Amino acid sequence: MKRIFGLLLALALLLGALSPAILAEEAGWVILVYLAGTDLETESGAASLDLIEMAQASTGPEPLFVVQTGGTREWALPDLIPNDRLARFEVRGKDLVPLAEAELASMGAAGTLRDFVTWGMETYPAARHGLIVWDHGSGSINGVVFDELFDNDSLSLMEIAEALAGFENAFEFIGFDACLMATLETAQTLAPFARYMVASEELEPGSGWDYLAIGQFLNANPGADGAQLGQVIADSFLLSNQLLGEDALATLSVVDLSRLAPLTMALDAAGWQMFEAMTQGGAALHSVARGVRAADNFGGNTPEEGYTNMVDIASMMRGVRDSVPGADEVLAALDAAVIYQVRGSGRQGVGGLSAYFPLQAQGSSEYQVFKQAAQSEGYRYFVGSMMYGAALGQTESLTAQGDAAAQEQVMEQAIAALADLPSDTGIQTAEQTQLRIDHAYLDADGGYTLALAPGSMDILLSATFTLLMDGGDGLLYNLGEDDEVDVDTENSLVRDRFDGTWPALPDGQLLPLYLLNQRADYNLYSAPVMLNGRQTNLRVLYNWEKHAFEVVGGWDGLTASGASSREIIPLRAGDSIVPLYEAYDAQTLESLGLMEGEPYPAQEGFSLEYKQLPAADYHYGFTLRDIYGLSAYSDFTLFTVDNEGGLWFYPEE
Repeated sequence: MKRIFGLLLALALLLGALSPAILAEEAGWVILVYLAGTDLETESGAASLDLIEMAQASTGPEPLFVVQTGGTREWALPDLIPNDRLARFEVRGKDLVPLAEAELASMGAAGTLRDFVTWGMETYPAARHGLIVWDHGSGSINGVVFDELFDNDSLSLMEIAEALAGFENAFEFIGFDACLMATLETAQTLAPFARYMVASEELEPGSGWDYLAIGQFLNANPGADGAQLGQVIADSFLLSNQLLGEDALATLSVVDLSRLAPLTMALDAAGWQMFEAMTQGGAALHSVARGVRAADNFGGNTPEEGYTNMVDIASMMRGVRDSVPGADEVLAALDAAVIYQVRGSGRQGVGGLSAYFPLQAQGSSEYQVFKQAAQSEGYRYFVGSMMYGAALGQTESLTAQGDAAAQEQVMEQAIAALADLPSDTGIQTAEQTQLRIDHAYLDADGGYTLALAPGSMDILLSATFTLLMDGGDGLLYNLGEDDEVDVDTENSLVRDRFDGTWPALPDGQLLPLYLLNQRADYNLYSAPVMLNGRQTNLRVLYNWEKHAFEVVGGWDGLTASGASSREIIPLRAGDSIVPLYEAYDAQTLESLGLMEGEPYPAQEGFSLEYKQLPAADYHYGFTLRDIYGLSAYSDFTLFTVDNEGGLWFYPEE
């Protein structure tokens, strides 16, 4: 492919089509943009819109942005950008100037990225170079750039390192206009090649970065460094999201890659302490596991949305600092490395970098990918111990003493037994948890109570409840789950405190909500819906201080290839929202798939409100999650809501 581009470039030069800037003196800034359009371009023209922004910003005589396109079935600018070939452009004088085309190749291949970077660095000398990777992102495991023309082939972190080999210290910054790429593993991969990384821990809206603001800043400040530019990228990104009303979950970080070594070392030390806690059992084990699992997580992390397994390092360390002496050193090193960040209202506590953690292990292959990328051995051992626990239901058989290699072999043997998780076929799942329910009963006040078996409270992480509505048609409809549950650790009891209300749309329809993240200041939920005829998930925040819901927008979740849907779909007045309820056979509890509710025409600024349940029979059951991410389920108890709103519990026969 490199030869093809060389021939095309030579021909273009003979024809006078190449920019004189290529032969000019070294420029101040040149930013290489690796633009894989994928479905973001096919469905909404998002990549073309960003190209237009680049052109609007390029007012000077020299090219600022140099672009390679590919990876999509259909470009919104077909007269300029070919659908069936790779193409290269420079953006100069408010124009997108074609340079060369080549035979299609996967944008998710290391060789394709390397060929572009090699050509760009040789052809466009500059005082400072930037590299932006534009597409879907999915964190440390599945990487970035999912080429829809090549079976969603993606660039792993190892492939990025392969592509950039030989370009040590070549870039002022490397950025990802993509979701979920502000991870420690990504930063460690890029550290040999760039001074700074700019990326988001969370999802990015489809509109992505503000290239007009980026270009205007560099036109006015050609001597700016990567830190100054990174701040402009972050501030303009947040502002554009605020103007669109899509800022609640927005994050963007600027990371000084020269400061990663202390963070890597601190996490290594803290990781060994966390690993030792996993081998001790008891209070230390519970404290560490609970602290990690309570941390902010990003992207999809439910069965309905899929699992990205990316967890905020700062909130993780704050959660374990009582049991992990090295946690404060990690926090200090993280604060030094993340030199600037912006955060929306729903992400105020995050620290700027996430790390892989198996909230739900998606098979043993994940660990092998993580093992390649992780540079903090202690933290890698801790992650391995958690996956060991997910496989066997305990970690006490591990030891923090002795030969590390032999210890890892023991862990990997257990991890290898983790098969890819099957999709649920009903309410119950068979897992290895050692949580045990001694008995269930209705207390004197008519509340549903579980008495846990001895030792179960020691490994209990959380308790939620699931609510099913009897439709009177032989079907049970899942209304989702919530955390209105009391846990009595002293007496090993779990009690309901359900008040008979449930979140509803303004038209009164109950909305099925699934809990994504529990924080001191908010809960984050996901609700499966049809939005304007398209299946997606509403992201919903509940603010504990305001005691109010905020509907953030729609998100499609993860694709089968592991790509995270980038766009958080903003809601507009008149949008059709149809709740989707998982339905079960009332006799067998077999899942019958999703059933649609009634269309709700969205009103401007609508929200959810708690509504009294309508008169019907309901089934109420607890879900208990242990510290390894495994679940145990109680039997369901039946309650009735009468015509006056009275709530009556009684045991099922």
